[in-house]
Amino acid sequence: MTVLSLLSCNNELSLQRFFIDSKENDYYLALDIPSSILELKDADASQEIKDIAKTIRKINFLGYQLTEESKVNFNAEKTKVRGILKQSNYHELMRVNSGKTELMVKFLGEEDAIDEVIVYGADGEKGFLVMRILGKDMNPASIFKLMQNVNIDDDNASLAQLKGILSSVQ
Repeated sequence: MTVLSLLSCNNELSLQRFFIDSKENDYYLALDIPSSILELKDADASQEIKDIAKTIRKINFLGYQLTEESKVNFNAEKTKVRGILKQSNYHELMRVNSGKTELMVKFLGEEDAIDEVIVYGADGEKGFLVMRILGKDMNPASIFKLMQNVNIDDDNASLAQLKGILSSVQ
């Protein structure tokens, strides 16, 4: 009972709740990508790479396209996301800021057993995106190694569709 009362007192917006709420907003593009969409470049991929791929359950993508209409809410929406990612339960892996462009990679869980990797990128002229890579006992170095072995070519219809959609988020 004490746990329930502590949880109800927490008024901070979660990233999951933000994703759910933002799906109703016309300025956002939201996609849920199952792990089955990931294809390895080499059919003879090492067992290590195959094991890493098995730790990912799905990827949630949320993109805010900056247009003349959406400029009004851009800073407020970006501030919401950044506020969520400042919460103490998100641990930083990497941050790059080059003036108008910003990239942040954070995670939930323990360093050697990550349950969620969050990638946030913003560009003052194009908009911003947030990706949640959900899994079980993921390792950050392993995730980066896996991404180097993922096939993102037009032979995969789902990825080709995603690539087309992403190209429209400018």
